[in-house]
Amino acid sequence: MKIYLSASFILIFSLIISCSEEKPDYPVVQTGEISRIDDKNVIFTARILNNTGKINEYGFKWFTSTPMYADDPYLVSYASEPKGDYFESHISSSMKSGVSYFLQAFVKTSSGISYGRVVTFEGLGSEATVVSGFKPDTVSAGGNLTIWGKNFGYRKSDVAAWCMNTDFTQGMGLTVNKKTNDTILLTLPGAISFTTGYLRISITGTQYSLPGLIHFKSK
Repeated sequence: MKIYLSASFILIFSLIISCSEEKPDYPVVQTGEISRIDDKNVIFTARILNNTGKINEYGFKWFTSTPMYADDPYLVSYASEPKGDYFESHISSSMKSGVSYFLQAFVKTSSGISYGRVVTFEGLGSEATVVSGFKPDTVSAGGNLTIWGKNFGYRKSDVAAWCMNTDFTQGMGLTVNKKTNDTILLTLPGAISFTTGYLRISITGTQYSLPGLIHFKSK
């Protein structure tokens, strides 16, 4: 027995099926393939497939182990809403040649965070770190100072900072509060043991001496 289906029946059936496939009530983000990579830069890409509300933050996280086992990711984020459904990031640091990385895009709303798929790639290297200077040059105990430059990396735990007095017999550690690829925000301890010194930082194990003296004041 042959069964014939009319075009109208097929159309109605298709509409019923499509209506039953409800879209999720959260944004869906897709991690794109690496669009360019060389020994100095890499470009991450992503696309938002289902933007259901205002996005407060977006960006990328990447890891040297699979994300489910990583608690200290590299991170680049933007505290704003992307312009359109596509976004990308040009990364010029935190890449080691021959190391495998696991990349995920993310978007954040007031309801939570959505992650994209994991994309694996192998690093080819990064641009050199440049440490340019710091401000202010006089800081009170417990106060903040900022170092600027470029290619500082994207993971706070890769940075350490300290000061040495002028005859290099005393030192004190500084707290790394926040960092971006071109700035590092530091906080002095509440008690200081010398008034003039030199500022030093370490980024992924490489030490840098900042030019000029820094002066400290007690509260």
